[in-house]
Amino acid sequence: REPWASDSTPLDDALEAERKRALEDGLQELPTRQRTALVLQHFEGFTYEEIAAALQITEKAVEGLLSRARNNLRESLTDRIEM
Repeated sequence: REPWASDSTPLDDALEAERKRALEDGLQELPTRQRTALVLQHFEGFTYEEIAAALQITEKAVEGLLSRARNNLRESLTDRIEM
């Protein structure tokens, strides 16, 4: 099997690109602090303690930011899927 060979079809590739675009758009729509907290946790692997230090807020505030960020992103993605 060649390293550049792929089992995905053009439709799979198009759907993956659309999912990626929807996620990027959804992230951009989040308020800055929510987006920052979510990116730090999910993409950078920061702990709540590290996020709190970076944003100069309490860990409890981080919990709230992440909860709101996830809910807002979920709503945004759901709206995009239902279009």
